[in-house]
Amino acid sequence: MSDLNNDPAAAAAARQQPVNPDQLRLWARLVADGEAEFPPDLPPDQEQSLLYEVRRLRRARLITFIARQIALDIHRERRTEEDDLC
Repeated sequence: MSDLNNDPAAAAAARQQPVNPDQLRLWARLVADGEAEFPPDLPPDQEQSLLYEVRRLRRARLITFIARQIALDIHRERRTEEDDLC
């Protein structure tokens, strides 16, 4: 799919064909990663599906990031408390 950004003819041909669910998930991952732009010529139902999947991926990444930061803060607090006890 990343080759589609470099080849406009291939990108146009790909948009004319229906996108299967696996392709849609791959495209969503590429868009969420910033490796591909959101395709402008998808049928409305596939556009909504792609948009939903990109949002889901980004939301999951944000939640994971926040959870890791909280865990890191807790770990630092415990380590500081243990150092204070010694």
